[in-house]
Amino acid sequence: MIKYTFLFALAIASVVFALNNSVSISINLYPMPYEVNMPLFVAIFTSFLSAVIMSSIINASGKIKLSYTIKKQKQRINALENEITILKIKENINETLPATNLIHATSSSKQG
Repeated sequence: MIKYTFLFALAIASVVFALNNSVSISINLYPMPYEVNMPLFVAIFTSFLSAVIMSSIINASGKIKLSYTIKKQKQRINALENEITILKIKENINETLPATNLIHATSSSKQG
């Protein structure tokens, strides 16, 4: 609800701004030999819209880079978790093997 109230207020402010700045201006596109005539509010809104588009592109490229980094880190985490699992299995095997060797060693010494 607050979001829509803010957007409505922004829309009203934009309309008031446009009505108060309807003076025609001339924009020279140097070094090209062109000149554009437009109302002042169109020039300002166009500049604002261009800034929003450029910042969105920059933000999107940052998100793409971040998602690539996250993907690489997840792969590294999986590899490390697999390595931990393998080491735990080896540790369990090593813990059980010496115990069986001791049993065989003590039983053979009793027999002899």
